[in-house]
Amino acid sequence: MHTKTLVGVSVMVLLGVLGLFAFCARFMSVSPSEVVGEIKDNVPTEQTPIVSSTTTEAETETEAPVAEVVSETKNERRALPESEEKVVVKSERFAGVLEEVNVGCFADGECYVVVDGKYITTLIGWTSATVGSIKGVEGFGDLERFIGEEVEVYAGVKADGTYTLYESAEYYVALKGVESAYVKMDSAVTLSGVTINPNKLIEDSRCPVGLMCIQAGTVRIETAVSNGQNSQSTVFELGETKDLFGKKLTFHSVSPDKEEGFSDSDYTFYFSVK
Repeated sequence: MHTKTLVGVSVMVLLGVLGLFAFCARFMSVSPSEVVGEIKDNVPTEQTPIVSSTTTEAETETEAPVAEVVSETKNERRALPESEEKVVVKSERFAGVLEEVNVGCFADGECYVVVDGKYITTLIGWTSATVGSIKGVEGFGDLERFIGEEVEVYAGVKADGTYTLYESAEYYVALKGVESAYVKMDSAVTLSGVTINPNKLIEDSRCPVGLMCIQAGTVRIETAVSNGQNSQSTVFELGETKDLFGKKLTFHSVSPDKEEGFSDSDYTFYFSVK
């Protein structure tokens, strides 16, 4: 009885040992690479690149259209003609004293005047847009001679409160009650009902071109003046104003600059009548 029991226990122990050996053999037959491969297959190693790729696509979908809009907007602004850039919000008429004249447009900048503290753009050197005019003078530069005079203004009002002669050919800055013009020797011009006829050069003591002089010199001309009913001869000196026939006549300037070999017919004089 004891012998059979011992044999049975031995057999069970033997079978257990053989089963253990079989399990170990099976475990040892799996290569390390297979185990690592299984681990790699189970770990979401591609997750980070996937997230990064998704983020990039989202950013591209959001930013690209904005960049295109900005680019198109810039192109449209560059292509937009100056005359179509509307800045005037209303038009206004007023009168006041001419306080300042700036001729920056002569150097491709901006010309402007100041009338009773109001800033008015009159001309921009690099644009060909529609613009109003300066009345009562031959050119914008001549307006400098009339600082302190009263002017009339019809201009556009911009959103910033300044004024401009742009966007309408009807806008203007006009000397009020003053007319001016250039007149050559032995010619005549009629301003505000008064005819002016310079007929004799009495003196030209201006410094000749290319020389240094202590004094600027002056110009004096004999001039016939008439109002259509009466006439008289008088001598005007450069810069002088005379009261004749109820009007103020001013001899503003002479051109060209003094050079050797001038004849009387080369002279041009600038007069105004108020």
